[in-house]
Amino acid sequence: MDIAYLGIAQLHAAYRSGELSPVEVIEAAVARIESLNGEVNAFVTLTTDAARVAARQAEAALARHEGPLPPLFGVPLGLKDLSDSLQGVRNTYGSRAFADHIAPGTAKHVQRLLDAGAIALGMTNTSEFGHKNTTDNLVFGPTSTPFFIGSSSGGSSGGSAAAVAAGMACVATASDGGGSIRVPAAACGVFGFKPTFGGVPWAGRPNAFGALAPFTHKGPLARSVADAVAMMDVMGQPMRQDLFGPSGPIRPYGDALSASLRNLKVAYAPTLCGLKPAPEVAARMAEAARALAAAGAHVTELSDPVPIHYAEVERIWQGLYVVFAADTVAGMRKHGLEFDSPRGSLLSDSFRDLVERGRRMLAIDHAALNHERTAVLDLVDAVFEDYDLLVTPTNVVAYLPNAPAGTETFGPSRVGELAVDSTMGWSLAYLFNLTGHPVASVPVGLSPEGLPVGMQIVGPRRADHQVLGASADFERVMPWADTYRRLQ
Repeated sequence: MDIAYLGIAQLHAAYRSGELSPVEVIEAAVARIESLNGEVNAFVTLTTDAARVAARQAEAALARHEGPLPPLFGVPLGLKDLSDSLQGVRNTYGSRAFADHIAPGTAKHVQRLLDAGAIALGMTNTSEFGHKNTTDNLVFGPTSTPFFIGSSSGGSSGGSAAAVAAGMACVATASDGGGSIRVPAAACGVFGFKPTFGGVPWAGRPNAFGALAPFTHKGPLARSVADAVAMMDVMGQPMRQDLFGPSGPIRPYGDALSASLRNLKVAYAPTLCGLKPAPEVAARMAEAARALAAAGAHVTELSDPVPIHYAEVERIWQGLYVVFAADTVAGMRKHGLEFDSPRGSLLSDSFRDLVERGRRMLAIDHAALNHERTAVLDLVDAVFEDYDLLVTPTNVVAYLPNAPAGTETFGPSRVGELAVDSTMGWSLAYLFNLTGHPVASVPVGLSPEGLPVGMQIVGPRRADHQVLGASADFERVMPWADTYRRLQ
């Protein structure tokens, strides 16, 4: 039995039969980290001792437990080293300014996962304050996709995605303000889900309104839709401190797992907002579109169904995000960070540039961006007047070479003939952080060089069950689990 790649249902069956114990599973995960993390660089802070204690407690509880196990019982978990804090554990935000920072408390959404039985193995790598869609920083260096050491894991949740793909953790937490769940899911060949904004409540403090511009989402990274759904059922319940989440109990996301693609109207957009994918990405997307049709979906290929140029999307998103970045630094004053101080000079050049731009922006100019953003929202919503789902590439390139440690990794500055922002302009993800729609990234195979390719499945706002159901049926007709065999 290859413990590293067992899903939650398989783990629970093995626990119930006595074939495995939580102690054995955690020890296997620790051994996997010790074997692979030196190259992949997914985990940056380990909580091995605490995980072993939790595993022994779970093993003792298992001996006297009757009935169904808690939903995440004995499941090895990775936590993004950003806002997914564990009390008493180093929480760096990927920043030299916080290299020795110890989290004063456990994030509420993380506590929910622990209360459901998950066992945290430690913190996973991220870009500094999650500000770009590659994962590297000046504290820990870059993270690679396990499929190709030296090619970026994507970001900013790249440590979580790489840990899950490499079998170091079963599932991991992630956040997404500009593609940070979906971009690494695609680069690492795993499943990532960005729910409708507010779908995973988050007690954001000191600014409870800080996730609005752009929309920032919490969500899962997993090797299967079923495992992501198990996390969603735990993370998605109402939270009093969250202003935008559900007001009452949610319908179980597990209901979506038996859904079918049959008769769904799917808009297939191989090119979106003028961004045309590289040939190796386009080939995998074409195969995925055929698989959707074979599953019974009514697939219509559309040329640029959201009629706005990518440069405009980029301008609007960046205008909102630079203020978000400046506010992030302002919120860190409670931890002793002043931007115009020697400690502030420890921030990376690329992040400092965003903060400086945000500090210069006029309030009226920032407000005007939401008028333009509303027009983008209406353009995306118009697609769903005629179609149930929109599918499009996640990243338009598969290979993103990591820069040497101590420097910063960026993506390409051009895609075909189009100039793009090298921090994230080579993905098709952050359009949907302007709008808040639910989006999954599903693996659609490997490039000829062995690099994963991902496809976004986008649904109408609040149609999260439909997106998850379509993802689950797509996994049945075009499964990706065998791709992990090359990593064993």
